[in-house]
Amino acid sequence: MRRKYLWIGILGLVIISIFFAGAQKTLAQPPKPKACVIDIDGTIANEKERRAMATNPDGSTNWRKYFNPELVKQDKPILKSREVLRWIKQKGIKIFYVSSRETTVLEATKWWLKAHNFPEGEVYHRKLFARSMEYKIDTVRAIQKSYDVIFGVGDRDRDITAYQTCGIAAIKVIESSEEDWIRVKNEIAKSIR
Repeated sequence: MRRKYLWIGILGLVIISIFFAGAQKTLAQPPKPKACVIDIDGTIANEKERRAMATNPDGSTNWRKYFNPELVKQDKPILKSREVLRWIKQKGIKIFYVSSRETTVLEATKWWLKAHNFPEGEVYHRKLFARSMEYKIDTVRAIQKSYDVIFGVGDRDRDITAYQTCGIAAIKVIESSEEDWIRVKNEIAKSIR
């Protein structure tokens, strides 16, 4: 009879040690900080004037002119987006500005964000000749290694497809719209509960 209780006790200790080992492993890995991905052109920056200046007579785009750093600095901010991004930052969510702009305008973009009082965040631009959607998917996945990316906001279908591919809430804003950011804020509020 004593042997039976001895084996039950040993089995109990083994089960408890396995349970605590698993719990300790779970406790050792703190949750990732929350983050979001925000597109720039047409989402937080109204670049319609720059686009018009870079449109050739045949309707094609002069990309060299479109990605002129001095013209990028002249984009108008979408003020409601700035207000919502400040609210997001107050919620403790890190902001990643992930744009299909070329790296040639990275410094101009950083200047523009600071000059227009957008909240701090890391800024990513695509390398020359990289495909826009693949670049966004790869960038979001790289961010997901260190952050719990909970949503992305963009104005193009390819932004939404990239976010959905990465398994995050995808919120589409009407291009260069102030008013649509009210709806966007409500959608963001649902995704961060």
